[in-house]
Amino acid sequence: MNLYGFCRNVALVGLVNAAILYWSYLQSDGPAEHLLWARVSLLVSLGMTLRYLKFYRHFAIEVFTAWAFASDNEEPKA
Repeated sequence: MNLYGFCRNVALVGLVNAAILYWSYLQSDGPAEHLLWARVSLLVSLGMTLRYLKFYRHFAIEVFTAWAFASDNEEPKA
């Protein structure tokens, strides 16, 4: 669960950083290196989003598997 939250948070921070850096690049006196860092930040954000989705998938499979086996073990009510 810790890695799941970490990947989610880093993905969001990377996306926000990319937006801020790109906005800074678009200003009249914005440095050109901000475009490079915005692209790097967007790439990191994309990678962490994919990792987040991987962890979310594994978590969902575990929850649904546990739920399915728990409902199979219950006694039928008459």
